[in-house]
Amino acid sequence: MLGGLSGLLGGVSSLLWGGQDVIENVAETVSPGATHSETTTGNLLNNGGLLGDLITGIEQGDPFGGIGDAYRDIIGPGGVVNDLGEGGGLGIEGFLGTALGTADGILGDGGLLG
Repeated sequence: MLGGLSGLLGGVSSLLWGGQDVIENVAETVSPGATHSETTTGNLLNNGGLLGDLITGIEQGDPFGGIGDAYRDIIGPGGVVNDLGEGGGLGIEGFLGTALGTADGILGDGGLLG
């Protein structure tokens, strides 16, 4: 019985890790540095962040442990609140820089509409 449950949890966690990898890759493509562990988005999205801890809890058959780890990712030392207080940033700065640079290129003096 436990072997079947373990196999099921392993399959579910493999699917979740695959989804997490896609999310992490998209975040890094849109905003380079977004998954760095000292940014808000990194604390939420990277392997050691909130999402990764929840998946690990499921993988190990301990969802409550995963929830506890996720809580620490937000409130604990090195978590979202701590990193924001230390100037870690939101993790979307790369995206904003790209978007603003693109807008400046289109709308600026030498741009398409300038």
